[in-house]
Amino acid sequence: MCTSCSKPLPQLHGNVVVLGAGDTAFDCATSALRCGARRVFVVFRKGFTNIRAVPEEMELAREEMCEFMPFHSPKKVHLKSGCISAIEFCRTEQLESGEWVEDEEQTVKLKADFVISAFGSQLQDQGIIGAMAPLLFNKWGFPEVDPETMATSEPNIWCGGDIAGVANTTVESVNDGKQASWFIHQYLQSLHGIFIPPEPQLPKFFTPVDTVDISVEFVGLKFENPFGLASATPTTSSAMIRRAFEAGWAFAVTKTFGLDKDIVTNVSPRIVRGTTSGHTFGPGQGSFLNIELISEKTAGYWLQSVSELKRDFPSKVVVASVMCGYSKEDWTELCQLAERPVPMLWN
Repeated sequence: MCTSCSKPLPQLHGNVVVLGAGDTAFDCATSALRCGARRVFVVFRKGFTNIRAVPEEMELAREEMCEFMPFHSPKKVHLKSGCISAIEFCRTEQLESGEWVEDEEQTVKLKADFVISAFGSQLQDQGIIGAMAPLLFNKWGFPEVDPETMATSEPNIWCGGDIAGVANTTVESVNDGKQASWFIHQYLQSLHGIFIPPEPQLPKFFTPVDTVDISVEFVGLKFENPFGLASATPTTSSAMIRRAFEAGWAFAVTKTFGLDKDIVTNVSPRIVRGTTSGHTFGPGQGSFLNIELISEKTAGYWLQSVSELKRDFPSKVVVASVMCGYSKEDWTELCQLAERPVPMLWN
């Protein structure tokens, strides 16, 4: 066993207050109960509709009898004999502009033996703060940042991630860098008098990997690449297949269609609960079964769609998925109809 796994767990008791409303906060809350806490309070600045934690994490904390206190921001920790005795909060509210403010006239004092901070990183190192001069800081202690451009009060400095206080997750922090990169590019080009449009655009570039041939050949047909869409939800309509081709997919199998006399009208997705163990209802279910029926669209719709797709994407492969009853005449009729627009495969 590794040494980090063999360390004893912290011994808690009494009331534990967890600050934050993310995955880490709810994980800390349930862990505090297992470490001996009598009661656990999860306190967060915003409301339940602003919680970004995985629903299962929050639900687990609720099932284990953790208490939730929304719209409260920590103001002061009270000590008694050198130990935490309580923590004071002030009420928060959201203005019409979307800004969150603290109402220091509405305060709540909550008895606590332990306080766990789980609402992200804070900028507290005075050396770092001093080195960031002359940036302007907001009341939360973070640099003033434009959430759209990630620009600060200085024209040549951008901030993102935890230090900006805008992102709440790792994915959002990464996106901060991606978002800022365009406006950094725009700024640098402006120094040389080059105009860059304000709307971010991915640059076009070419690398040796673009010369690699990943095409495949099957039953005499050449596929640009081995990636395609199956006859399922992603090919419900012609527009969906079109978007797939625009994104680079090499082939698509149409949603299964039949003759108009056999058209199906009630085709809402039939997603039913699986038979595995676990929750019977809700997001905690273990599996699902898809018994969706064939396309509700007419044969004429699909024949026209195939013609348009092949006209606009001649290098792509369209596979027609067709279905009839136990009738040779029906199969012959449908196949002959589908052969007329363009040559294609059959499923």
